[in-house]
Amino acid sequence: MINDIKKELKSIAKSILETPGYIESKGSMNIIESLYKKSVIYNFLDEKNKKNVQDVKELNKIEKNTNLDMNFKKIPKFIKKTTIEEKVTKSKKTINDLFSKDLNIGLNDRLAFTKNLFDSNDDDYQRVISQLSTFQNWDEAKSFINEFIKPDYKYWKGKDVFEKRFLSLVKNNFL
Repeated sequence: MINDIKKELKSIAKSILETPGYIESKGSMNIIESLYKKSVIYNFLDEKNKKNVQDVKELNKIEKNTNLDMNFKKIPKFIKKTTIEEKVTKSKKTINDLFSKDLNIGLNDRLAFTKNLFDSNDDDYQRVISQLSTFQNWDEAKSFINEFIKPDYKYWKGKDVFEKRFLSLVKNNFL
């Protein structure tokens, strides 16, 4: 297939070069577009082919370096797979909590946080909550709050009670 495309590319390019006034003709743009599309396909297939050759070489190299003397007297240790029920009982979270990606903040807390920590700006509060739900662990979320959120709101000075409550709810989401 790659050789057929290569032949087509050569014939199209040759006809373009040999025909005088070709670029000014009406059908030239369609043929040039076809040439471009075929060259993209050719490059893709050529790269894929090169990668396959490299993969085969690497596999052969690994196979040569592999020690074929295997000791079957050793019994492999298998890792015990934990069930969902075990995970739920260990983490103290419900199944809904495990599959929920958003922070679970009650209405009263939300109103208090919006009013006291985010200067009554509900859009900012929603933006912060959605950004916090994208983090993978508590350390990332905490550094985001300390570096980007708190400076925008005067470091939440004088609002220690709300800050501690907010941070504890966010932290509990990552445990």
